[in-house]
Amino acid sequence: MRQFLLVTTLICTAAMAAAKDAALVVGISEYDDLSDVSRADRLVAAGAALREHGFAVKGGRNLDVDDLFAQARIFSDDAEDADRIVVALSGQFATDGALTWFMGQDAPAPQDFTVGQQGILIQTALNALAQASQEAVLLLGETGADTDYDTGLSAGVGPLDIPNNITVVRGSPEAIEGLMRYALAVRGGDVIATARRTRGVDLSGFVPDRLTLVPGDAAAVPTERVTLPPELTAATSDSEETAWTAARAADTENSYARYLDAYPQGANAANAVSRLAELRRNPPNPLRDAENALGLSSEARQAIQRDLQIMGFDTRGIDGIFGPGTRGAITGWQEQNGITANGFLTRDQIATLSAQATTRATQREAEAAAARAELERRDRAYWQETGVPGGERNLRAYLERFPDGLFAAEANERLGRARAAAETNAAAAAREAQLSLDAISLQLVEARLSQLGLDPGRVDGQLDDDSRRAIRRYQRDRNLSATGYLDQATVSQMLVDAFR
Repeated sequence: MRQFLLVTTLICTAAMAAAKDAALVVGISEYDDLSDVSRADRLVAAGAALREHGFAVKGGRNLDVDDLFAQARIFSDDAEDADRIVVALSGQFATDGALTWFMGQDAPAPQDFTVGQQGILIQTALNALAQASQEAVLLLGETGADTDYDTGLSAGVGPLDIPNNITVVRGSPEAIEGLMRYALAVRGGDVIATARRTRGVDLSGFVPDRLTLVPGDAAAVPTERVTLPPELTAATSDSEETAWTAARAADTENSYARYLDAYPQGANAANAVSRLAELRRNPPNPLRDAENALGLSSEARQAIQRDLQIMGFDTRGIDGIFGPGTRGAITGWQEQNGITANGFLTRDQIATLSAQATTRATQREAEAAAARAELERRDRAYWQETGVPGGERNLRAYLERFPDGLFAAEANERLGRARAAAETNAAAAAREAQLSLDAISLQLVEARLSQLGLDPGRVDGQLDDDSRRAIRRYQRDRNLSATGYLDQATVSQMLVDAFR
């Protein structure tokens, strides 16, 4: 069943236009157990400009391991048909001397047997980049820290096995952010020329004379090598480090304001300003913190979104991310159930929602079965009235009332209306063709219809007359437009049904 659900998801995604370009941009500056990486998260804001140039951008700032894996999986799907691909990662890396991993925000100190569960493998990112039909760039923002972890593991980026068509750019988080902001994500920006003029940046892999991901008017290339302002390169004093540690431990507006009052040009001033602004935009919320404490995985969040959809509350997607759409759906569900409507869930509420969705899904199936049985009863009765006596007028009357009824094939054969019916369905067939469903997806549709007892005939990916009748019955049972051809509404309903 799980395999069917996962592949059924592809039925919906196949109907959507695939993005021509894909990007994964992740910046992690604040780690739970590993050393923080100043300014690494700024890469995400710089990379957001790629959306304006046709890229499907995935990733985010300060992602924990679950969210990091979830975003990487979505990016991997985008990259399969992409022309241009960018992967930009800034934060903590770990290497065993042969392989390298980019670590999630909540990753513990890497250990040899579990490091692969705490971060994404850089070689996998390179393999995704190798699918690009045009430009492919890997940006790595790394620190200069020299830290040893478990046996054979250390901080940093190890040797890379770079496929032929990929350009790899390595440097400090500040330098990589600058390359993204001023060269890679702007029209006419030359990544190669800018990288060569940026201090501490290393180019490897495919290094052409010029590399422009976004065609357009030529962007200005720095005429001098880029250097960081003194306040960002000065050594951190012990007293300042103590003040910064205290500010982070308190993690309040006042604590960061006190740090900035004492060290306005300190090494952590930029991080203090960023966190202070974030706290002012998103003040502490005990309800949000309590929900976060539940430790919901991406899969658990997707299950909650599916349950809300089944209960009639639109989450605007089932992606495991609780954005405004999901928060609004949660609020609506809470209001309907007499719960304080705050948009955040407790463990008991999640259990209640799951039970309700299970019951509602069962009710839907029962309602559909009852509707089908009643329709068949009326079908047989009307056939006795019209089909048994026969005659063109009676047969046409039957087909007008039950165009896909139990005796429709016999009526159509006697009237010779097969060709006219095909012409009538031309528009519906055109809409189905626009979905571009392959044979495997069509087999899944037939298999689902068969599971529902709608008798689609042989499950072979070929939608014959039996399949069309089964589709029409499915559509009619669910108050959809009963054309016998697949459309977006029918495929979406199959996806919702399949998850229960």
